[in-house]
Amino acid sequence: MSDNDETVVEISVPESEVSARADAVLDWLLAIGVVVPNPSPGPAYLPGPEAASRTTTETVIDLLWNTGVTVITDRMVFDSAQNVTPPDCPACTVRLGIDHYIDQMTPWLLSGEPTVGCPACGHAALLGDWPGTWTCQVGNLGVRFTNWPPLRDDFVGELGRRIGPRWRVVRAHR
Repeated sequence: MSDNDETVVEISVPESEVSARADAVLDWLLAIGVVVPNPSPGPAYLPGPEAASRTTTETVIDLLWNTGVTVITDRMVFDSAQNVTPPDCPACTVRLGIDHYIDQMTPWLLSGEPTVGCPACGHAALLGDWPGTWTCQVGNLGVRFTNWPPLRDDFVGELGRRIGPRWRVVRAHR
């Protein structure tokens, strides 16, 4: 069986603010009933009584052994696993080459977000600002929903605004 993740990642939060933002987002998710603490081994939080209303299906969420929510506060590459697809140039929409894209992840992780130039039009932008559906992002704060139905856009937007100004969504199929 495979797993699906939808992670809302903040790609610019200073390390000194990670803990406070993570606590505030978690308090909000608990207060609105989207999650409840998990008393068993597995994800730290399970879908709460209001979880289904934040998904596109609004049906009961099937609980697999690893269905839940995890708040991640470690700097890492949030990847799209086997579906990773390079982003498109924000100016001309030409897709970045996969090898060049993957080669940018280690420098981004270790030393900061790179500015990448488009090979077609020359436009340069921070890599996190290149749009795409199955991209990777580097950050040190993320809220991962594992094996949930797709999340509603308005819920993701509210969560993103609470997590920080440069939030992105990373989807993965593992």
